[in-house]
Amino acid sequence: MKTLAEVLDWHFVRYPLMQASDIYKLLHQGVFGPGHIVGPGIERQGSGPEPGWERALRRALEDEMASLVAARFSFPDESATEIEPLDPDGRLIRVNLRPLLNTRDVASHLAGVLAETCRTVIPDPAVMNQRLSEAVVWCAKNIPEQVVELEEMAAASKGFAAIHHSATYFAAYRPAYRVVRRDLWDRADRG
Repeated sequence: MKTLAEVLDWHFVRYPLMQASDIYKLLHQGVFGPGHIVGPGIERQGSGPEPGWERALRRALEDEMASLVAARFSFPDESATEIEPLDPDGRLIRVNLRPLLNTRDVASHLAGVLAETCRTVIPDPAVMNQRLSEAVVWCAKNIPEQVVELEEMAAASKGFAAIHHSATYFAAYRPAYRVVRRDLWDRADRG
């Protein structure tokens, strides 16, 4: 990917029901990474090879993947790609869980990559402001009925809080992924 518009185009082709909140979430993940899932204090404290917060990440991931296996037949997603772009630099990606359900030890590998991503992504609010401005222009051209809501979210988001996917997006696509650094995912030994 080279531009934010190309990233948004990619997602819009794949997820045509995305709403303003889904665009904001995508931008947020592409700038802030996954740090909000463990909160402030991930300063990476702990002892031993796997601090408590990393164990909790791994357990939550294992539990989610087990629930996806159990629900596989009620919501199959044969078209899910393993990774999805999040930012124009290609630095951060979403790793979809469904295509990985039959991969040995993937939860442990993904949890390690996720933990390292949490440790190393340094958010830049100025980049988020810039991307929100670009996304409003993109939205006006592609999803004009969502532009006012995205503009309102951009104006109101001083602290850039993480948000959930829209109910429409969630119902249609049942997202199940983790946000990680692409270089770490590409280097991970996934068995």
